[in-house]
Amino acid sequence: LDLNQDVIFMDDGQKSPRYTPFYVNSGFYFVRHNLRTLYLFEKMMKCGASEIERSHSHQQVLIRHIAESHHLYGLGVHLLDSDLFPSGQTYHENKPLVKKIQAKTYRPYVFHMCWTDNRENKVLYFKDVGLWYLPDNEDVCSKGSAMLSYHNQNKGDESAGKSVVRDKCCMRDRYWPTE
Repeated sequence: LDLNQDVIFMDDGQKSPRYTPFYVNSGFYFVRHNLRTLYLFEKMMKCGASEIERSHSHQQVLIRHIAESHHLYGLGVHLLDSDLFPSGQTYHENKPLVKKIQAKTYRPYVFHMCWTDNRENKVLYFKDVGLWYLPDNEDVCSKGSAMLSYHNQNKGDESAGKSVVRDKCCMRDRYWPTE
């Protein structure tokens, strides 16, 4: 992991010419604050909307601006290892790694379920791989608006060092023992 880069992205896995040369996934990434990244995102904000409208892909537009910033101003780009930071491509195309995760003999740092067409399938696939940490029977945990309402109603509990939504909804410890 090269933490000295300006931007660090998950590998999208899509190696088509449309996403060359970096193949980054725009769903999970880190951006260091500096002049190179300010240039990159200023260009995205100024040009991105019209380009996305034309190309129908925010990811393709982002990669184009990353490539421009890299070649003009030396923007450092790092792709995360796809075994440590798997994505939907892993779920669909790397069944041996998925089986290790299901057996709890391997734990990735982050699993981003891209390559999946809707929320229902994302939930289904995360449950299948054993990485779904929200209870099925809690309405407050199923929608962002319900989580925000629950948080706002229980703000006082956070002064005791609790995150009310996380403590109510996250069931991570039931799947992975705490370190």
